[in-house]
Amino acid sequence: MIQGSVSKGWLHKEAGFTFPREYYFDPVYRRKQDREIHAFLDRRFPDIPLYHMESNLVQAEFARSDQLMVGGLQPNLILGAMLGAELVFPEGADADIRGLPLERLKEAGELPPAADLLSRPPVPEFLEQLERCTKDFGSVPVIPPFFWDLSCRATIHGFITTAFKFCGQAAFIMLFENPDLLTEVHRWIDASYAALIALFAPFLPAPVSGIHIGECSGALVSAEDFTSHILPWASGMGRRYGRVRFHSCGDSDHLLESIAAIENLHALDTGSGTSAAKARRILGPGITLELAPPVELLVSSSAEKDIAAWLDLVLAENQGGPLRIGYHLEPGYNFDAVMLIHKNLEKRGIVRRGRTIF
Repeated sequence: MIQGSVSKGWLHKEAGFTFPREYYFDPVYRRKQDREIHAFLDRRFPDIPLYHMESNLVQAEFARSDQLMVGGLQPNLILGAMLGAELVFPEGADADIRGLPLERLKEAGELPPAADLLSRPPVPEFLEQLERCTKDFGSVPVIPPFFWDLSCRATIHGFITTAFKFCGQAAFIMLFENPDLLTEVHRWIDASYAALIALFAPFLPAPVSGIHIGECSGALVSAEDFTSHILPWASGMGRRYGRVRFHSCGDSDHLLESIAAIENLHALDTGSGTSAAKARRILGPGITLELAPPVELLVSSSAEKDIAAWLDLVLAENQGGPLRIGYHLEPGYNFDAVMLIHKNLEKRGIVRRGRTIF
């Protein structure tokens, strides 16, 4: 019903943890530091389910403290690095890439074939780590790139989101001035992610169980453009991998009809501006709806009545469907407001106090 995670920025500010290149490229180093972070959070929040997990990607019930993460980077960062972008590692923030590797793209023929990407850094290094960790650590679970827990759910960034990351604002200009080129960029993104998932899937304990599509920039496009330029590729992923968890940041009311048309849609993870009532009405009673509390509540010294009013609204509009509330604790959040969400859910008998993983 509720899953909280802490950001790297919060961990750096509160406890001095840093996240150098080794954190992402040395699975043993990462596991050691992750365990230290888990222990810190156990002490800091002994009865609150607030964990060290990648925001919106990890399913707590499928995570283990002894797991080894290989290539635990956001999907578009790995693909960007394969295009030659420089990975950067701020000590108190998430990793990123510098620059726009496809900023000067003029035609589809300039895009490298997906198969050619598989020999580019950092893929060989990740493959070597997977082989070594699997051999050296026996029964300890090893999570490959593009996967984040033991559920075997693949994870990618969405199509316009990845295009924007690599092309910058030119990706949105293509919508109007060169839609055919944007289609080819999305075709290349689809093929590249599929090739990478196929490369790493053999290291999973079971077949790929579904896919998370993080369309973080999707809410910036119109419903018409979403239907033309995102829906076909998202549905293709649904046909290929089965259950789709679709993420759309911000107010996505105008996209709900198109999102509902994604083949094998299983869950919608969206920002707090999206109407739970409209989402439930359009998506139906069986789709899991995942919502974030309004940032305005999390950064202010909100009274308990404000939190209670928001929960009253969401629970009423959800009409009893499967629902999860999720948040990612950032340095600027008011932790008292975060606690009020947990306390209100406890008062309603919806959740129980306690930590269950790690």
